[in-house]
Amino acid sequence: MIKKLIRKVKSENINTVIITNTVGAFLVRGAALIVSLFTMPAYMRYFSDETVLGVWYTILSVLLWILSFDLGIGNGLRNKLVKAIAENDQNTVRGYISSAYFMVGFWSGIILTVGLAISSFIPWNTVFNVSPELITPSVMLRAVRSVFFGIILQFFLRLITSILYALQRSAVNNFLGLLSSVIQLGFVLLAPSRTPEANIIMLSD
Repeated sequence: MIKKLIRKVKSENINTVIITNTVGAFLVRGAALIVSLFTMPAYMRYFSDETVLGVWYTILSVLLWILSFDLGIGNGLRNKLVKAIAENDQNTVRGYISSAYFMVGFWSGIILTVGLAISSFIPWNTVFNVSPELITPSVMLRAVRSVFFGIILQFFLRLITSILYALQRSAVNNFLGLLSSVIQLGFVLLAPSRTPEANIIMLSD
C-alpha cells in the first residue's frame, strides 16, 4: 500500500495535487458545516433533558483534550515522511510509520490502563455537577469509561492523518472527519429517545 501511494504521489503533478486537495477540502468542509447545523437540534431531540445534554458535551470536551497531546509524534512523523517520500525511500517510510505507531501504542496503553484504574475513585457526578437521581454514579462511570476508551483508540488510529498529510491527501482527512460526523448524526436521528440514563449509555457505547 505504501509503495502504491508513494508512486501515485510521485507521478502526479504538484499543481494538480494542490488544486484537487483545495477543491476537495472546500467541498468537504461545506458539507461538514451543513451537518453541524443539524447536529445540535438532533442532540436536543435525543436528550430531552438539557442537563444530560450538557453532561454529554462536557464529557466529550474534557476527554477530547487527550487528542491534542500526541507528544509531537504525529507532526514529527509527518515532517519525516515528506522527505523520505520525496527521496522514494520506502524502507525509511516503513520504519518511520512502524516506530510512530509503536510509540503511540505504548503511551496509549499506559494512559488507558491508568485512566481506567483511577476512574473508579473519581466522583463523576460531583465532577460534572449532575444529580445521582438523574444519572446514577454507576451509569456515569460506565459512560465516562466508554468515551475514554473511544478517545484513546482514536488517539492511536489518528496517526493516519499525519501519513495522509505527508502524502498530500488533506482532503481525505477532512472527509474522514465528515464521515464520523455523519455517522454520529445518523445515529442520533434514528435511535429512539429513552430514559436519560439509557440515552447516554447508548451514545457512549
